[in-house]
Amino acid sequence: MALARRGGDLLARPLPLGELPDLARQWERQVDELSSDDTDIAEYVASLEEREPQVDDLPEASGDAIAKEFERYLRRRDDS
Repeated sequence: MALARRGGDLLARPLPLGELPDLARQWERQVDELSSDDTDIAEYVASLEEREPQVDDLPEASGDAIAKEFERYLRRRDDS
């Protein structure tokens, strides 16, 4: 969701998200339910949430690189 919103910001127009917000909320609810039933999964999810990406270690994950890749995706989609 954040990438789609950021992509829309960079393109200076909102992207059609369709059902994505509802699907994202549904997925979060499912993960919450699953992790509440299983302590191993709850600990794993907590460890993932605590991680902070090291952008310096992953230059391909910069905002500009992500935006460029997303623009390429949109152009390919429009061509087909």
